[in-house]
Amino acid sequence: MTFTAGPDTARRLSRTYMRYMTLQPRRLVWLMGYTVIVIALASAAWGEGGALLALFTVLIVAWRSWVQTQQAEKAFERRLGSRSYADGAVSTAHHGAEAADFASPTTYFRLYHADIARLEVRGSAVVIRLRPPTFYVIPRELFPDSVLKRLSGTGLKISGYP
Repeated sequence: MTFTAGPDTARRLSRTYMRYMTLQPRRLVWLMGYTVIVIALASAAWGEGGALLALFTVLIVAWRSWVQTQQAEKAFERRLGSRSYADGAVSTAHHGAEAADFASPTTYFRLYHADIARLEVRGSAVVIRLRPPTFYVIPRELFPDSVLKRLSGTGLKISGYP
């Protein structure tokens, strides 16, 4: 398979990468639990005013985290756009029986199917999840339906794909 990057490829992949990193259910549940505990403790210690102060503080921290995530996404997009997925850059994938070889203008790597914990099809990207915390985000075009179908037949967990 061959894929030629377009002007928005780096943006799409960096957005998928950052959303995958920040919007994991376990992390969100932990953050919600932490928020409830902080507000409850502040309320118990200082009453209604303490709860409001804690809520305001949590909102400021959440806003600052969102701003930092947006900045990190833009920095990652610039890095991808100047390297592997610059407009017009050609990437290839060769899917064999036991492994897949991926190549771009700046990288080459081989992934053995046995090392893949899960594949997640997310719009125009595929998240290849190895053992936590390692994962790759590549263009969907490098994982055609025929490959996904073959891999799902091996028992590999694939989400976002029928």
